[in-house]
Parts: sequence; structure tokens; C-alpha cells
Amino acid sequence: MTAFNDVLIYDPEEGVLTWKVSRGRVAKGQRAGAAHNQGYRQVRVAGENFLEHRVIWKMQTGEWPPEDKVIDHINGDKADNRWANLRLLSQARNVGRAQKPCGDLPRGVWLDKRRGTYSVQVGRNPYRWTRSGLTLKEATALAAEWIEIRYGDNLESSVAA
Repeated sequence: MTAFNDVLIYDPEEGVLTWKVSRGRVAKGQRAGAAHNQGYRQVRVAGENFLEHRVIWKMQTGEWPPEDKVIDHINGDKADNRWANLRLLSQARNVGRAQKPCGDLPRGVWLDKRRGTYSVQVGRNPYRWTRSGLTLKEATALAAEWIEIRYGDNLESSVAA
């Protein structure tokens, strides 16, 4: 298989891959890859499709991410592949960081309609934290605190320098 560094150039500040060589209809210097249906970018090299952020990781570190880790886009923009925006996280931490809108309520907070109070739940069994009988203000603050403790950026440092 062709080495990515032989055919692609990566600009870590812009987060963009460009072609080092002309390939069929693609000219040297043209941006590589295209939008993927899940918000990521993908690039085709040697007849195989790859997610762009994974190719970038391989080009920058010389290795694919470990099987037990995923590449996280720190700012949540799946197409922003600047090196400073990429880091390794466990799959559980990455899922926990994902934005999960639930109506107008903050993540982790829900209304107990029978009691007219709010509840907070962060995580899943057996590592689930819950509390009920709160005001909206209390529930929002507690959910933010627990989410930061469980999934916060300060707990897993960025690999990018």
C-alpha cells in the first residue's frame, strides 16, 4: 500500500490534506478528500476510503490509533482536522462527550412531570450518578459538574502539542 506521506501533504494549522501528486482527475496541490455523510471528511488512497482524521493521525504519529481509543475532535466539529483539535479518548469518554439534545433541557437533566421537579443522570449502570427532587437551577449546575468530572477535557489531555 502507498504510504500516505508519499501522496499527501498535511497542514496541521489549517487541518487540510492536499495531494502531493496528480492522480487521474485530481491535480497536484488540490485539496484531498470529500465530505462524508456523518459530518467527517474522507479521502481515497490506493483504492481504499479512509476517514481523514485517521489518516492525519497516522501521518503525524506514524501509527494508527490503538484499538481501545478513538480520535476525538475537541471542538465537536467533525470536519475540523487541525492537529490542535485532535486527541485520543476512550470510546466511553467520547460517547459521554457527545451532544445529546433533549428538548430545551441541558444534557443529563429531565423533568419529573408527576412531582414537578427535575432529576439528573450522568453515566450508565453500573457507573451511573443520579439525583432527583431538584429545581431546574440545581439540576443544571449538578449535571454540568458531574459531566465535567466524568467526561471533562481536564481528565484526558490532548495528545496534540
